[in-house]
Amino acid sequence: MGSAVLSISRPELLNIFKELQQKFNFSQEQDQVFKSNCQHFQQSMSDYLKASEKSIAENNPLFQQVTEFRNILEKTNQNWQKKIKTQDTGVHFRAGFNDSLLVFVYGKVKSGKSSLGNYMAWGNTDPTDQQKSIIQKELQPVYFSGQKTGVKGGDVAKEAEIKKEFRVGATEATSSIQGFSLDGLTWIDSPGLHSINQENGDLAKDYVEHADLILYTMKSDSPGRESDLNEILKLYRADKKILLLLTGSDTTDANAYDIDEETGELIMPIIMKDPKTRIQQQHYIRSALEKIPELAGKTNNIEILSFSARYAQEHESHVESFADSGMGQLFATLGKIAIEDGVKLKHQTPMINFKNFLTDFSTDLEEYKQLIVDFQQPIERIKKSIPIQINEQKNMIQQELSKKLDIEFEKLVQYRDEPMQMNQAIKKMADYLAQQQNKAMILVQEKILKQVMNEFGSQLTNVIQHNALLNLPEFKIDQRTEKVAESINSGTRRRNGGFGALVGGVIGGGIGVLGGPAGIATGASIGSTVGGWLGGKTGSDASVNYREITLNVGDNLIQIQQQFSERLHDSIQMQMTEFQKTVLEMALNSADYLVTQLKNEINGFQNQLNTMILGIETKLNG
Repeated sequence: MGSAVLSISRPELLNIFKELQQKFNFSQEQDQVFKSNCQHFQQSMSDYLKASEKSIAENNPLFQQVTEFRNILEKTNQNWQKKIKTQDTGVHFRAGFNDSLLVFVYGKVKSGKSSLGNYMAWGNTDPTDQQKSIIQKELQPVYFSGQKTGVKGGDVAKEAEIKKEFRVGATEATSSIQGFSLDGLTWIDSPGLHSINQENGDLAKDYVEHADLILYTMKSDSPGRESDLNEILKLYRADKKILLLLTGSDTTDANAYDIDEETGELIMPIIMKDPKTRIQQQHYIRSALEKIPELAGKTNNIEILSFSARYAQEHESHVESFADSGMGQLFATLGKIAIEDGVKLKHQTPMINFKNFLTDFSTDLEEYKQLIVDFQQPIERIKKSIPIQINEQKNMIQQELSKKLDIEFEKLVQYRDEPMQMNQAIKKMADYLAQQQNKAMILVQEKILKQVMNEFGSQLTNVIQHNALLNLPEFKIDQRTEKVAESINSGTRRRNGGFGALVGGVIGGGIGVLGGPAGIATGASIGSTVGGWLGGKTGSDASVNYREITLNVGDNLIQIQQQFSERLHDSIQMQMTEFQKTVLEMALNSADYLVTQLKNEINGFQNQLNTMILGIETKLNG
């Protein structure tokens, strides 16, 4: 690919950029709508979670889930604020270079970034003041300095701006965002990646996304390392225009050497690595990129160039040697990009950056969506645990009150013969047991509620109605009336009968005289019988005097106790069933409300992001 590009000189390239400058007419993408939506989303999510933390008890399975959600929200909010700040810094940084193509040199420490930048600015990798002075004023670069890290050993504040060149040679030469501008071109030199000072690399990453074109440098001595490939993949994902540069593609010629007459040191001339080696290195890098699944079949649009700034500097006046340096090929490639894609890149870069910026936020929302899914687990635990607890507590109350009921009914035995006192005692006992039931219910319900909510109204604790227990049959005694003999009256019938018999016998005997001795006997017997009958008829029998008494043969106390026990059991059952329904509705409705509100906020913000991303894609494709 690279060999098909012509070689041009540095002045020719600068002239291309000068012509490009006239074509730029850029307007900055506004992101105030996003910031407003983002702020609203963060505040709403925070408010819902704060309210939930206040109302949900620490023992509630949802509490841990809400707390975790809140922690992630706070962490994400901090991360988002950092992203927004970085975005604002980059946008502000770009705003000063709207009339030029923003080229960002990116790569590892000691990969030749600063030397390349100096050569682009002055035609020399390490220019002297005298060399700078002979450059025409209108072709002299204007240096600027951006954000700087606090890493020791790097460039000092505004060093490039003061010296009008980039420091080279030091181990950690660059620790700030610095650059220069020429007509139509802004060149950024960045701190090295993967150094011992991570702060430097992080600074470079904050700014690279705002570039129109990225030159990724790798030393030709160690091309295609895994760490480099990973960085290139990240740039590809961000839709960045990339050129891969193999710097230092030169070597020394051991067969052609000289000796410095003054120092006596051996001098070996610099020569380019042979074309075959350079092509093999380029193929090796492309092959390594192709092995990355995400890049497979997509590397043909990534240019890979080999060059030596040092060799180009030494042979600038020799056309063939300069062309062999690869620097002319790089210039030609940059010129081609400027001519064909310069304006397009300039307009697309901020839109692509903003799209990636929004997509990053959209990706973060996926973690929230997973947390919403995780809410279902504690909700299911509540559904299972609450009925079990309520059933256990219900059985306990029923057992305790049954014991108290038995004790209280034993006390009623003393009133068994006094229905009025018994009914009064039953009413009093019903009052007492109702109070005991209320007390037990309140304690149990509060205990269970505290496992669900921190704050709950008294209306949630249902108290039983006393008449549910008092609506019982009146105490009644079963009675039977009996007659008992009180005295006995003597009768006259027996006495009169005997007297009649005596008289009758005399009369009968007198009549029997007429018949002889036998007649006398017979007459006496008949007379006695008749006389006794007549005497009985004229007398009275003996009699018994009776009186009525009422006997208590039983009462309904046992039935009352049985009904009392049944109604007490039913009352507890009914109240706890109603309580279970209430507390479950309260807990689940609270959870459902929270989940619904969080879902709505997440989906709403996601839709806003999607709409903005779609709008950007429409512009990019248009």
